[in-house]
Amino acid sequence: MRRKPSTATLKPEQLKSIFSIAAEATKSSRDPQEIEAEILQDYLRQTVPMYQESCTRRRTTAQSHMRNAVESLSGESIGRLLSDPKAPIELIRDIKARSKALSRSAQSEAEYQAANTVYYAAIASALLFHDVKITQFACQDLRNSFVFLSEQVWVPDYLRELFSEATKTCQDKQ
Repeated sequence: MRRKPSTATLKPEQLKSIFSIAAEATKSSRDPQEIEAEILQDYLRQTVPMYQESCTRRRTTAQSHMRNAVESLSGESIGRLLSDPKAPIELIRDIKARSKALSRSAQSEAEYQAANTVYYAAIASALLFHDVKITQFACQDLRNSFVFLSEQVWVPDYLRELFSEATKTCQDKQ
């Protein structure tokens, strides 16, 4: 009679290793788009204070009404700011810069995609609401990126709409 395998004779370190392998396998079996959506939502839920500090510190000579505008947005989510026509352009530029840095330090493809989406959303927001191009990318390249992002199911509807509108703006500028 054949003996059934058992974990009773394994040491705690061996069990820990087995469980970590199983946990990793479970994580990696998730749909990549689901992971990207989750990470993107986390980024978009972050609030202004993370950005406000550097924005006000770096622009000490900026007009006081700009500082007041930034401070009045304290507590607003990044996602809301990106879709708000009244969000100050300086804040949008700061979101772009931070998301660019975040994409460079990403630990996974999903983190990279999510940070890159916020980066392009900031560019789209500036273009759409302030009529300012805050990047060196050519309009055609931006348009291609906006079209791609507007078609991704893991991107929230309001950002897909932002990308669609920015695509039209790029077409008009060509």
